[in-house]
Amino acid sequence: MATLIDAVSMLKKLGFYETVFPFILVLALIFGVLERFKPFGPNRVVNGTVATIVALFFISITRVSSFLANLIPLITAFLIILVFLILIFMFIGVKEETIAKAIFEHSEGYGILLIIFVMLVFVVLSQVFPEQALMTQMPGAAKSLNISLYPADATASEKAAAMLSAQTGAIIFSPKIMALIAMMVTFAVAVYYIVRDKKY
Repeated sequence: MATLIDAVSMLKKLGFYETVFPFILVLALIFGVLERFKPFGPNRVVNGTVATIVALFFISITRVSSFLANLIPLITAFLIILVFLILIFMFIGVKEETIAKAIFEHSEGYGILLIIFVMLVFVVLSQVFPEQALMTQMPGAAKSLNISLYPADATASEKAAAMLSAQTGAIIFSPKIMALIAMMVTFAVAVYYIVRDKKY
């Protein structure tokens, strides 16, 4: 007997999560933004055409679609955890208005949410682009896994671009640089909350 899990697995095998669903999501987001701000006027045909073309370009890049497919479940899990926390606070007697003000009306609330979102983005980047980190930081492991930066039929220009991208990624995402960035961000946030003018 087929189950819902079997149906989801079949959709994954057919590539719905890498192509169809990201296409629909990007199409809806771009169309919504165009309808809201109307940079091309109120013509819905133009807005729909632009949104469709942007969504098609989006899914044409495999890694970008994979990035979105990996990021959305993490964000969804984080939102579910946030909802459970809000329910716990409401259960112990905290009012909805107080929770909303604490999260959205104070910089501490949405600042923390933004930091968590950036951390999730870095986690997904490490999942979507693992080859560059392995090739530059763990060449032995990359060789044992038969991982290369470019396909065998890549041109000289593509090989050079892949190597340059790998070196840049190794510098930016090296543990020392990431620790330095995390330390600087922590200090910057701490200094901001210490020296800012509090409004009562």
